[in-house]
Amino acid sequence: MPQASCTGNIIAKANDYALYCNLGELNYALGGTSNWVGVSTNIVLPANEWHHITLTRAASTNVVNIYLDGALLYTGTADGAGTGSIKNSTGTFLNIGARAQAATFFNGLVDEVRIFNAVRSEAQVASDMHTWGNLGLASVVGYFDFNDISGSTVSNKAVNPDANSDLTLTGSPTVVSVETTVVSGNARIVTFPRTYLNSDGGWALTPGVFNFRALVIGGGGGGGNDEGGGGGAGGFIESMTVAWDYSNLISIKVGQGGHGSIGNTSNNATDVFLPGENGQNSQLENIVAIGGGGGGTSTNVDNDPNRSGRSGGSGGGGAGEVALGRSPGAGTAGQGFSGGSGIASGSGGGGGGAGEAGNTDGNGAGGDGKASTITGVSVTYAGGGGGGYGKTSGGVGVAGGLGGGGTGGDINSANTAGTANTGGGGGGGCGSVACGPAGVTFSGASGGSGIIIIRFLIDSTAPTFSNSSSFSINENLSTNAVIITVQVSESSTISITGGADSALFSISPNDSDSALLRISFSPDFEAPQDAGANNVYNLAVTAVDVASNSTSQNIAVTVSNLNELSTISAANLSAAPFKGIPVTITAQTNVAGRASFLINGKRIPNCQSRPTSGSYPNFSVTCSWKPALNNFQNLQIEFNPSDSSFSSVKSTESRIFVSKRSTRR
Repeated sequence: MPQASCTGNIIAKANDYALYCNLGELNYALGGTSNWVGVSTNIVLPANEWHHITLTRAASTNVVNIYLDGALLYTGTADGAGTGSIKNSTGTFLNIGARAQAATFFNGLVDEVRIFNAVRSEAQVASDMHTWGNLGLASVVGYFDFNDISGSTVSNKAVNPDANSDLTLTGSPTVVSVETTVVSGNARIVTFPRTYLNSDGGWALTPGVFNFRALVIGGGGGGGNDEGGGGGAGGFIESMTVAWDYSNLISIKVGQGGHGSIGNTSNNATDVFLPGENGQNSQLENIVAIGGGGGGTSTNVDNDPNRSGRSGGSGGGGAGEVALGRSPGAGTAGQGFSGGSGIASGSGGGGGGAGEAGNTDGNGAGGDGKASTITGVSVTYAGGGGGGYGKTSGGVGVAGGLGGGGTGGDINSANTAGTANTGGGGGGGCGSVACGPAGVTFSGASGGSGIIIIRFLIDSTAPTFSNSSSFSINENLSTNAVIITVQVSESSTISITGGADSALFSISPNDSDSALLRISFSPDFEAPQDAGANNVYNLAVTAVDVASNSTSQNIAVTVSNLNELSTISAANLSAAPFKGIPVTITAQTNVAGRASFLINGKRIPNCQSRPTSGSYPNFSVTCSWKPALNNFQNLQIEFNPSDSSFSSVKSTESRIFVSKRSTRR
């Protein structure tokens, strides 16, 4: 895409071959049997418009074909190559956007380049321009995608690339996206001026967006030659709500405008009596805007079918002048209107627009287009091209319709193409001046390219929590017990992100908008593990929605004390008991408190309300007992916890045998 009057080399290799611009026109040069000279095609590449260019030359032929936007527009000689091989010197570099690494830079943008070692047909070229990649063909020996730059390297993505065939960036070329995005509050407006090509296979909608508004405009039709009809506008479709899952890529195909009918020239002789070409369809997934119909061409043959405008999104205008047969092309229902009939002994009919038929505003006038506010302001698209007066004396080129319709030509004035990215139809033929896509007298002007615009609202609202941020749980829950369902207002990813006690918890998804919070241990009120040692556990959770909006919640979990059973073990004696000899009795408890020791149901002196020692949950209590009787005795312990939430308890009764003392006092 030239960013001013086209200059510099698009692709070149030393003195071997080049495709370049000079004074705004496309040129080529091929070396071989003889040195190259350079050939001008007279094809003007307008500034700030994307176009697809293909040059082919079949082996052993002295014929070069150049296709613009998928359609043959020029045929010429093979320059210095003649019928021999095109020169391909070793030790010289292939350059894209320059020649000899640092000279005659191209003053524009290049998106992708393919190099074949086999000739391509017109149908293949038309398909290639809307297709990414090496096409799976071994004949593609070079494929360079400038969306795929790694550091300073542009890899050759051919099926079987030659070694050392990658490109290296030199200087500081600007890398931009094909699409443009405008931010207006929460709205995003994304404009595609041409087909979106990438290795992923489509354009990715912003996460969290499930519908959008879309405007799809087809390419405008080309004008007919001489007193030819104006090209019909590309189809206009605006859908206020397109349901879409953002996880799926969107296919974007923008149709180019159809070429105007070529006038008097020895090149493309088969095109002389054909109508202007139809514009290409634009397509956003299953939304297809039909390309505008070409304008009828003035052949001076009564009822020649080529005098009729072609049908399309909007129909092309019929040819004028004296011959019979001036019918317009039909428009597509819901997308555009028919063209206007050609004027007897006058101009061609106006191309139809998205808002009205051709000739509505006067003989030969292009039909007005239709306005859309998808960009935030009212813009009119898809105007029909004005009819041409060609070589008819006294006529003045007729204006195209509002919305980018081109003006028809007249004997002294060139026509104008439909405005790029409006889908406007091209103006009908001029007279004895250079005009049209190849700069040939009497030609019709080309239609303007289509456009696709998507508008959607960004979700800027963070999810909200509906669960409590402070709650209590009982002690003694099982490990990994669910303690609460964390609930948010929309589909989100919920995770633990902080808090002094966060390591003691885990969280797992429950459904799209909730998660289960678990405690990773069995909480015990008497043995708190929280950082504050006060049975209040603090953590933070964060919810992130699909649009990356996030919010956090601080959660405090309080562990409640339960009334629990205290425990005391059976009595344990330090030695076998003998009458009259002191022995120590010991028991274990799970909480602090006091114990009283009983023998045969009676309290043992000095063994009443004995305090425990130790720490939770391991305490012990002792007393010293001197048995007063021998024979069997029943030993039991009564325990009263200090913590009232624990119940009093008695140990199991131990039956022990007290022996007689074996020594005298």
